[in-house]
Amino acid sequence: MPVTPGQAETERHRAGENGPVPAAQRLGGIAVFPAPLPAILAAAAPVGWSIPSLIAPRGGTGTIGGIMNFLNNMMGVVAPVTTGYVVGATKSFTDAFLIAGVVLIVGIAAYLVLLGNLVPIPDPPANGAVTSAPAQGA
Repeated sequence: MPVTPGQAETERHRAGENGPVPAAQRLGGIAVFPAPLPAILAAAAPVGWSIPSLIAPRGGTGTIGGIMNFLNNMMGVVAPVTTGYVVGATKSFTDAFLIAGVVLIVGIAAYLVLLGNLVPIPDPPANGAVTSAPAQGA
């Protein structure tokens, strides 16, 4: 049976002839295990987007949702730039993926631990009424 160049390269890596074996080949099936996790996170995303409507004062859901959307989109700008710097410095995507995984795990942990009880932001006073006590001496 003929051997393709890719198969020959893989066999040389397995034999250790071309230096260390890449992590993806050493780990094999372990890399496939977390494959369903993005689907689980995507299914949970609508729950996160319901938070502005739960905490915003009357008429403020759009503002809070917009701030949340802005910050999420800024991470979409920061992530590729950070990945580029890491890949440029290490000449490998391994560290970039590890950093992304750590950020994801820290984010999930923060969401679970820090979110706590959702308390709505009180509505602003009607007719511009001041709710605080007047200053002393006024």
